[in-house]
Amino acid sequence: MALLSNSVCRLLIAAAWTLALAGSVVTARPPTSHDHSGWDYVNKSCLSRECDEHVNIKHLQHLATHINRAAHPCENFHEYACGHWKQQHSEPTMMAVGEKLLIEKYQKIFAAHKNPEELRSDGVYQKLQQYYEVCVQSERKEKARWQDYIQALRDMQLLQFNNETHWLTTLRDLSEFSNLRFFIYGDVERFNASLYMLNLYPHDSELVANLSEDIYQILRHYNYTQDSREVLKQRFANLESELADILNSSCSNMTPEAYEALCDSSEWMSWQALGQRNSSINWQWLFASYPLEPQDLIAVNNFTAMNSIKQYLDSCSQQTLFLYSLTRFINHLQACKHNTVTEGSSPPTCLRHMRKLFPLGMNYLYDKRFYNHQERSLSDPVIKSVFEQLKHHFNLRLDNNPMHLTPQSIQYLKMKLQGLQLNIGNMPLNRSQEFYEALIADLNLSSHHDFYQNHLQALRHFHSHLRVLVSPTKFPSVWHGFNLHMPDMPDNFDTTAYYLASANLIVLPFAYLQQPFYDHRFWPSLLYGDLATTLGHELMHAFDTYFLRNDYGGNYNEKESLEILSNSQFQKNLRCLQQTPTKFITERIADISGTRLALNAFAQDPLFMKHNGKLFFLQFAQFFCGSADEQTFASQDPLHDMDSMRLNYALAHTSEFGESFKCPLGSPMNPLEKCELW
Repeated sequence: MALLSNSVCRLLIAAAWTLALAGSVVTARPPTSHDHSGWDYVNKSCLSRECDEHVNIKHLQHLATHINRAAHPCENFHEYACGHWKQQHSEPTMMAVGEKLLIEKYQKIFAAHKNPEELRSDGVYQKLQQYYEVCVQSERKEKARWQDYIQALRDMQLLQFNNETHWLTTLRDLSEFSNLRFFIYGDVERFNASLYMLNLYPHDSELVANLSEDIYQILRHYNYTQDSREVLKQRFANLESELADILNSSCSNMTPEAYEALCDSSEWMSWQALGQRNSSINWQWLFASYPLEPQDLIAVNNFTAMNSIKQYLDSCSQQTLFLYSLTRFINHLQACKHNTVTEGSSPPTCLRHMRKLFPLGMNYLYDKRFYNHQERSLSDPVIKSVFEQLKHHFNLRLDNNPMHLTPQSIQYLKMKLQGLQLNIGNMPLNRSQEFYEALIADLNLSSHHDFYQNHLQALRHFHSHLRVLVSPTKFPSVWHGFNLHMPDMPDNFDTTAYYLASANLIVLPFAYLQQPFYDHRFWPSLLYGDLATTLGHELMHAFDTYFLRNDYGGNYNEKESLEILSNSQFQKNLRCLQQTPTKFITERIADISGTRLALNAFAQDPLFMKHNGKLFFLQFAQFFCGSADEQTFASQDPLHDMDSMRLNYALAHTSEFGESFKCPLGSPMNPLEKCELW
């Protein structure tokens, strides 16, 4: 793509200036001599030690292709800034674009002949390269089938059903490869910024078995059953109904004190204390894959129900429980994103599949190849500088205390702000190559290049390392400083920044640290228009109506948060934000307050805003471009309003936008009443 000349760049800036005229319809007419002054005064400095005009000009050229000059920014800024985006992209959202670009870079990493010797000799690369090559060749002879996974398990001497098979043995065996939420199960959960815990739960009745025809034929193929599919479906339904009744009845007819102790909340105890408690369940045997020490804390949820479930299942047909367990396990595999059975074994599918299974290893290779030491030395200081500026401006807001919060509430908020951390790339801090090589060393890949065994071994490897986290004495504190993604994590979760309340941590993933979102060489209007608004959005999530309850250390603090939430001015601001209906008020809070925070850091003075504001808002809009209709968007992102609604609402309630584009007061993008929370 050819670079823009300064005259063409002036045209782009001039177009933005022309748009500010009320009631005008924008055309691509040449700028006047007066229009040229806009480009001349745009701030072209950089926070980075390296500043490259060509990077910025090329980005502006790309941005210009999205603009629909037939739309008016004061009527519908999303249509103006993103109206022609669909002509350039087929992806439903900008986050999907970021993920696609990331996968293209991973394809370069795993093109072995093109990588430097330093990478090819890396132990992590060698093992993941082996996994990748087996994956992309897995359908060379025949199409992938779910049956192949069952055969792989049988080859591991598992799933050998006989008269002595007990449901607990099957459950324990299958739990090595997944977090199965039926009968009785354990879940590793992050309790706060410095503690993971094993949580024990009874059967999750919201999830049910789906005995499809394909799964039924697998059961028949291995002679696990001779019953009809309809008979088995009815048995599964009866089983699930009985389990639901146990869950409901275990907490009925109890005194309020007993209900609160046994059913309404988690019961904390040491691992040793659980083993000494009167129960028909051999906890140490069932959860032997968790390397717990006697003093390690665990959380037990509805102890009574778990014991009742054990007694009931012991009396059931063990064959039915075996078939149910196997069906639920295959359902779990089917629910995993980017499996080869449904999506094939193309390189992009295999790489997406690997990102789910090896989050640390894949991030490590990306960091080594693309966000290397030199790049990080230039980029990280820029990101950290913007982050600290945002924290500074919110601290000033707390000093001003416009809501007249109590000193105790201000202290609570300031401690949380001070403790808020940022992880760039979602990796453990200051870890050597040896750390990652040791992490991957016990991944046992098939000597026969069997992809299905490899996949199962990868699942076993992931969960075995995850389970170590429940015992604080067995892992270093470095594991606290990042977020270990689960294999079933949604695709869009790590394509942009996010806030992890239990750790009081913002994660800025590698999918975001690339153009068109970010480049450390961006001019201020482009840098703050995306990076500062993105970090500001996540920072303000720490203080929204939901995550406010987590304190500086990630602990749940109902007392302090309720005092703030009940503040009369807080409630008044919240009602204002809710006048335009939304199901996602916390996202609206983060959009509005995060944009305000970014503008406070960006707008040095009114003259600076006059010359740079329009580009700031155009860059901000790019994050919200996409091609998805309302139904498609809701299916892919069930946690946010449509991007067009989010963008227009956030900017309409930002006075600087109306001033920059000279939108008449009372126009759609400059309403008379503007809402904010913080």
